[in-house]
Amino acid sequence: MCQLPEMAAVGVLVPAIDVRRGHCARLLNGSPTRPTLVRAAFREAERLALQRARRVHIVDLDGAMGSPRSAVARLLCRRLSATGSATQVGGGSRSMSAVEHYLRCGAACVVLGTAAVLRPWFLLSAGAEFPGSVALAKDVRHGASLTHGWLRRGVPIRRASLLQNHGGQVHTAITDATSDGTMQGIMAHAGAFNAGATPAVIGGGLSCAEELAGLLRAWRPLASGVICGSAAYGGHVPHWPPCAWAMVR
Repeated sequence: MCQLPEMAAVGVLVPAIDVRRGHCARLLNGSPTRPTLVRAAFREAERLALQRARRVHIVDLDGAMGSPRSAVARLLCRRLSATGSATQVGGGSRSMSAVEHYLRCGAACVVLGTAAVLRPWFLLSAGAEFPGSVALAKDVRHGASLTHGWLRRGVPIRRASLLQNHGGQVHTAITDATSDGTMQGIMAHAGAFNAGATPAVIGGGLSCAEELAGLLRAWRPLASGVICGSAAYGGHVPHWPPCAWAMVR
């Protein structure tokens, strides 16, 4: 199994592949009715492999929203892990067998959102069963966590944050749903950071390489990486920007 890079040591740009109906899709604010981009998922994976991305964030949007889990997401894990990229994958993993299956497909880490919020004991059990290979998703909108592919409102974010100190997970993935896909900047993470002390990757609205460098400076050591979707696909942040690395070192 490919292990996640040491996240607290250096800031990492984490390109995202969100899978919807077999394709790589970007959804404005996470809404399934507001797609902004549709591309061939495997083509994006090949591009990231060629760019030697250290870490990739994969989301099965269909599984997250309650549809059958995507075979494409599992195949992407296999493909990218075979090239040396560490994949963190989420969306619809709501059973121990689902977590185990993704890990067998080469995922370095399985991100749990809905299942962790609605069944906290499941996060604890999964963290104990697969130490270092389970993460908590904190998808945030107006101070509350979101579940079921961001279609439902969950518990207050501070309550959700209580889970992260007991689950044995590698890190937390925090996404600002209000700005996701807008490229207007990541705005809503201060409260989520203050509610927990484990290293986190953050995402939702990254605009440019300069913002990436600023975020990593401002939030170290809590921000171990920044997820990048629309900004990378639009060319505003290259998938592997040497300039951003130089700015944060």
